[in-house]
Amino acid sequence: MSASNQPPTFAFDFTRADRVAWSYGGRCGDLESHGTPAGFFVDDREIADEVARVLPPLLADMVDIALAVHTTDRLALRALDRGSNWSRRLEVAVCVRCPEMWTDVLRERRLEKLLSFLTEDAWQLTFVPRQDSLRSSEVQDHLFTRSGDDDPEVSLFSGGLDSLAGTVGR
Repeated sequence: MSASNQPPTFAFDFTRADRVAWSYGGRCGDLESHGTPAGFFVDDREIADEVARVLPPLLADMVDIALAVHTTDRLALRALDRGSNWSRRLEVAVCVRCPEMWTDVLRERRLEKLLSFLTEDAWQLTFVPRQDSLRSSEVQDHLFTRSGDDDPEVSLFSGGLDSLAGTVGR
């Protein structure tokens, strides 16, 4: 395959939350927003609220990986003038809390193969241990925990006799 038929290579570095580094075609830099380096943030409190507990490290890793994959796919533009060869080579570095889980070669290759199937691109993922602080969804515990699959019940208790009778009756 000649050099002109090779898919373009994009590289994104998501190993620090305060910046996203990129490289493409010999150029490199940091993403910027209005002249300042652009970081990335995901508000995953809704996920933690849904399960009514802090996010386990593995689930938090999955959220970060999904964010990096989505952002990479959106920022690495396809060359529409290449005919049927519109694929890209995407190299992505992501920081994770459970590196022993994600650096397993078989698991890593399966994830890359899945992404390649879904996007028709060649993916290369690199996982490094997380150095940044944890998000609030990973440390802020919930006041009430879910017990079972039932919907939660709410009871207004004003301290009056009718509230007491309703609570005792329930």
